[in-house]
Amino acid sequence: MNCRNTPKNTRCSSGVASLEKIYTPFNICLPLGGSLEYDGLGLTYRPGASVPDGVYGSLRIENNCITGFLPTEIPTITPAPCASAPTPCSDPESEVIIAPGSDNLTTRTNGQLLTKLYTQNGDNITMEGNGTIDSPLIIASTITPNDTKIISDTPNILPITGTGAAASPYRIAHAQPSGIGGPYDNGFTLDSAGHVIKYDKPTATSIMDIQGTPNVINATNAGGVVVLNLPAKFEREEVIEAGNYKVTVDVYGRITAVEVASGDLAPAGRHSTIFEGSRESVVYQFTSVVGGRIRGTYKGYLGTTATGSGLVTLPASIVITIDQQSVQAFGTIDSDGNLVGFDFLTSTAYASGVHIVSITYPTAVTTPGVLDIELCL
Repeated sequence: MNCRNTPKNTRCSSGVASLEKIYTPFNICLPLGGSLEYDGLGLTYRPGASVPDGVYGSLRIENNCITGFLPTEIPTITPAPCASAPTPCSDPESEVIIAPGSDNLTTRTNGQLLTKLYTQNGDNITMEGNGTIDSPLIIASTITPNDTKIISDTPNILPITGTGAAASPYRIAHAQPSGIGGPYDNGFTLDSAGHVIKYDKPTATSIMDIQGTPNVINATNAGGVVVLNLPAKFEREEVIEAGNYKVTVDVYGRITAVEVASGDLAPAGRHSTIFEGSRESVVYQFTSVVGGRIRGTYKGYLGTTATGSGLVTLPASIVITIDQQSVQAFGTIDSDGNLVGFDFLTSTAYASGVHIVSITYPTAVTTPGVLDIELCL
């Protein structure tokens, strides 16, 4: 009898789907970028990037595999011929030129350059060091307060403070006036000390406007030029007889001449006076040698009234009294609405003797005025 041994898988059994994993899985990188993976049951090859067939240096690649090595030639290096011997150095004294001038601190001694600062001490001033990093130049001074006297001729403008000592040095400063700076309408800008630091040429619109007193001085600003003039008060020049005087008044109400009338005295019962300067009320006292009703005429600018023209009732704001009794008067209004005078005539007669006329204005009057008093028999 012939017996044979047949290998059997004693681990196999019916109904087993797969073998049990025995080895640990792994992954190995291969040349030219491929890899070999084992998952415990079998191997798997994963190719990398394909490399064209050819010779790369000393390697021959075929079908993505290294199939041979080529011999490598050793490079031959031929050095260049040696450089010629250097030329001898030239004399530095023949190449370096020191600039002339007494302020040049550099000198040449025995073929070497030397730059040196020479110093000398002065009164109360000492100097140490040579100006290098290791020995910097130090300048020191000793100040004695009694050695220096400082006086300001304009202490209100340039005040001086301090004693001159190290702890209290002299200080000279410009006074700082208040209320300045700008810019102003005239184009100037000042600093805090009052110095002009800027100027901008003003234009016509930046000129400061000027206003005159209504009906006394007219002011106009035309293109940056300010024009001042007086308004006309009368249609023509007038000569007013006031007592023993002849007073000439121009169209602007200005007295241009005063002459002594013929004769030594005014007519009996006639009195005149001139009022000038700024005034809110006036008092005129006269002595009459005759009795009668008193007639008064005043000529001069008294203000502006809103209504009326010609001869109108005098505004109640202007009060006229004779011997402290009110008198009714009528005002004269020109074509511009200006009150340029008044007239009155008392209804009762006054005896001869001393009488007082009082005129009170609502506001101050600055233009001249002439008052003419006459007693009517």
